Amino acid sequence: MAFCVQCGARLEEGAKFCTVCGAKQPEAAAPVYVPPTEDTPAEPQSYSYTPPAPSGAGQQGGYNYDPTIYGGKDGGAGKPPKKKKGGAVVFLILAALVVIGAIIYLVAGKGGERGVAPDDPVLGLYTAQKAETAGISISIKTMWKNGFSIELKDKGKATLNVDGETGSAKWTLDGETFTVKGSGVDCSGTLSDGILTLDNVMDSGVTLYFTKDGAPLPSAVTEAPAPTPGEEPAPAPSEKPAPTPAPSEEPAPAPAAADDILGHYEADKAMAYGVEIEISTMWEKGFSIDLKDGGKCSISVNGTSASGTWTQDGETISVDVPGFNMDAKVQDGALFFADLYGMGVDLYFTKDGSMRPAEAPAETAKPAAEDSWWAGDWYGWWVVTDAGGSYLDEGYVDQAWDVCAQINVNTDATGDIVIWDEDGDDVAWADVSFGSGGSDKGCMTSTQGKFYNYEIAKGEWSVDPTDSDCGGFPDLLCIRGRYSQPSDDSNWIDYYIFLRPWGTRWEDIESGDTSGMLYPNDMMPLNYSSWYLPLIEAGKSMPDNFEGLD
Repeated sequence: MAFCVQCGARLEEGAKFCTVCGAKQPEAAAPVYVPPTEDTPAEPQSYSYTPPAPSGAGQQGGYNYDPTIYGGKDGGAGKPPKKKKGGAVVFLILAALVVIGAIIYLVAGKGGERGVAPDDPVLGLYTAQKAETAGISISIKTMWKNGFSIELKDKGKATLNVDGETGSAKWTLDGETFTVKGSGVDCSGTLSDGILTLDNVMDSGVTLYFTKDGAPLPSAVTEAPAPTPGEEPAPAPSEKPAPTPAPSEEPAPAPAAADDILGHYEADKAMAYGVEIEISTMWEKGFSIDLKDGGKCSISVNGTSASGTWTQDGETISVDVPGFNMDAKVQDGALFFADLYGMGVDLYFTKDGSMRPAEAPAETAKPAAEDSWWAGDWYGWWVVTDAGGSYLDEGYVDQAWDVCAQINVNTDATGDIVIWDEDGDDVAWADVSFGSGGSDKGCMTSTQGKFYNYEIAKGEWSVDPTDSDCGGFPDLLCIRGRYSQPSDDSNWIDYYIFLRPWGTRWEDIESGDTSGMLYPNDMMPLNYSSWYLPLIEAGKSMPDNFEGLD
């Protein structure tokens, strides 16, 4: 069986064109397509980076390959989240994380080609009718006040609406197997007879059921499944789950040195990929943890409580409650839980209403763009300059993509940067600080962050507009770093990111002296003339996606 070199669809042997995306196939038999694993990059295209022609009408893109070089959808360290047990508590936590993750990542991606007719009966609006996890059903309105819908359009394009936040995505259907992907939203399930099912949404354990054009779910779906022989049936949605029996042995008492740790902790801040989220947005009635004497603890999530145990090892507090088995760092009376359930959300708890320690990220101040040259929107491109292991073998070197970025600057000389590319991928985010540099613009330095799922070390990004790699163009930022595959560091890439403020024309770089720069014959973003220039000439602000870029 042959596979398309463009989209990976199955083809008949000897096919000259793909029946799904229409791409022309090479004369030789295409290699066997192996779907990428969680931390294995997708098979690259058979072509490499083609420098763009000088700006002007008719400029064409020379690449469109999506480099899934990161190890997992969750943006974590390349390993799946631990499996958890629990009922109402875990659901309340996961449901909030699903909502936040979906909203953060709803950035439009380019639609794939499915090659269906505009009147295909599969096309249409699908509205979420039911959510289910751990045997518990819950109303969609409880999770998303304004609902969740997916509109399937021709040529593999889709519009998502999650609690009033809209974005674009791409979808595929192979038999009854359905997938929808769009800038981090990566879900799969089935689509048959007007019922769309998404399984394990964003690795949360939540299953969603959609119907077309608002039709009711059939009784076979709405009825609770029969319990497995030997198991107790799951509680009805209106019932409070039975408390978990206490262990047969008393937990070991907490060490005497931890007595000052005992007390009531309230979640007062959530961070997801550099974006701060109000706790009340996730849990209207809050999220609290009580650490008690004798190694006992309880948690309350949006008014629902559960009990368990806790232990301390140095600065690490381990909380073990059904549905919430997590480690936290303790510092000056505050608890910090990183990357809950592998979904990219960090939670900060403070004790008895106290303030977070100074070492914890400070409250985000309102950016003041008029007070900082750095703050605002940026446009440019990123490129793989060197590679090792499988990334070298698979042709990543000199692959490049257009990017947009946003830099926020706080009043305390800290801030953050988020970068995404034309394929709808969030390439990187970092918390940063600003200090002195080679000019009055100063220098931006990373304090923490991630390039895909790989940690950006403190100080790894040191961005100074007077850097020699910027070639003397004072408003050009040059960011460089290295990515290593978390599961196998023999697979790695070196990368550069080039950015200029949104609205800046690049003709000075196109016609200027670039002899000492990384690509002396071409330092232009590929889609500068075809996508960027028309937008700035029309006075448009930076969009939040590359919609319309073909």
